[in-house]
Amino acid sequence: MSASDLAPFVAAVLKDRTVAGMVQENKELKSKLTDSDNERLLVEVTGQHGLPIYYKGSMKNGGRSGDNHWCVHLEENNTFLPLIILPDLEIWLGGTLVHQFKYITDSSTRLSGGLFQVDNESDGGIGSIQVTTGAARYPPVVYCIFGKIGPMLRTDYEELAMMDVTQLMDLYQNRPALINVGHIMFDKTKIRGIMALLEKLGTDIMEPFQPN
Repeated sequence: MSASDLAPFVAAVLKDRTVAGMVQENKELKSKLTDSDNERLLVEVTGQHGLPIYYKGSMKNGGRSGDNHWCVHLEENNTFLPLIILPDLEIWLGGTLVHQFKYITDSSTRLSGGLFQVDNESDGGIGSIQVTTGAARYPPVVYCIFGKIGPMLRTDYEELAMMDVTQLMDLYQNRPALINVGHIMFDKTKIRGIMALLEKLGTDIMEPFQPN
């Protein structure tokens, strides 16, 4: 067989290798883009300066809450933190610090409760808690967090909505009260780029949020 006879076969092999290389490069590029998108959508609740990481989740695992908010489930985590470290908590979105609890003030923060589960062996129990932050004039990126708090006396829990943050911290300064963060609500007007990315990735941004 002459060289001229082999030429078509060599060309076909080279073409196949070129196509295979392009396909592989395309896969690697898509993988890098996916990793980059996932990093932008990463939500973390941490201690000061981003460490340690207590809770994390993704903006993809969320839903619409009203017209102006996007609520996100954090990964299931039974970690309860001492209430006393609440001012040390930070919320990071896509590697960017978007909320520091050390700046919450009594005048711009509201507390509210909901379901309370009584411990039959004591006078206390664990209840749901909502911490709503920020003044209306300058709404923050994080509108509020939802979680659990306890053990608390039922009488204290029933007065939660009438307390401010300072009163709550003072009341449980010497008691073993704990808090767990379950989901976070963001102001959509402050994360337009994230909302556009979610829509680009095929997330139904009109789907209502479904609590666990």
